[in-house]
Amino acid sequence: MAQVFISHSSHDQYFVDLLVEILNYHHVKTWYAPFDIPPGSKFVEEINEGISLSESLIIVISKNSIKSNWLTREITTYKTKKDEDQLIPVLLDPIDVDEIFEGLKEYHSIFFFENMLLGFKKLLAIFGKEFLPEEDKRSKQRRIETDIRKEERRKSPIVQRMRKGFWKTYSEATGRGKFEEFDMAVLNMMKIVEILQDEIKKYDYFDNNGDILTLNKSSLSKLIYEVWEELGERDYLTSVIVIEAIAEKLYNNYEVKKKEKRHPIDRRDIKDRRTDN
Repeated sequence: MAQVFISHSSHDQYFVDLLVEILNYHHVKTWYAPFDIPPGSKFVEEINEGISLSESLIIVISKNSIKSNWLTREITTYKTKKDEDQLIPVLLDPIDVDEIFEGLKEYHSIFFFENMLLGFKKLLAIFGKEFLPEEDKRSKQRRIETDIRKEERRKSPIVQRMRKGFWKTYSEATGRGKFEEFDMAVLNMMKIVEILQDEIKKYDYFDNNGDILTLNKSSLSKLIYEVWEELGERDYLTSVIVIEAIAEKLYNNYEVKKKEKRHPIDRRDIKDRRTDN
């Protein structure tokens, strides 16, 4: 399987985590720092090795890239080692790519900031992959049955509480109204992870075995992508629809319980225990 090296600014890690999940899901092997660098290894040596073993270079470009010396170094190394291989600029912001690396404008870029869905379709087509291919009939039937169960769970008091809390946090942070149109651009979707982090932490999440889970930024980014996938085909979306869909996705994916508040220690009990001793 051909390997793809992903060059990016560390400030765009939120998008790269999502990008890698999607590429791996479609059986496109990836290499990116720092995830693929073993502990104790030297960064430069491992990155050079990763580039040598890769047949394509995806360059994630945003306003953050202008300040990234690593990005420039990785592009230079790649072009020096394998000038004839694929070089794919992926743009998260509308900027002049030659500001990042002279001559980069000669390569056909994919504008994710214009249309996220189309961006993933174009990117995967380069590797001969169809973006989210049709599932078989059995899978579709399971999805229908799952949707019916999820609709029943929507009536739960805890999911209603989550929807209300998530929306309040988001609206206070952004100043947006419930019925304002929501732009499903990649940056808008990923910013939601940052805004809702504290509200999400008010709940405990359990897997099917009853084990408590810690939702890190990567798993939340993946969940945001799933919501984007489900809502992306709609012609018009309001802010409240998107935010409430995230709350429902969490509730449907995990067993969710409100965290119990710790009760203050009764000082009289402490005094009694000291007296008894």
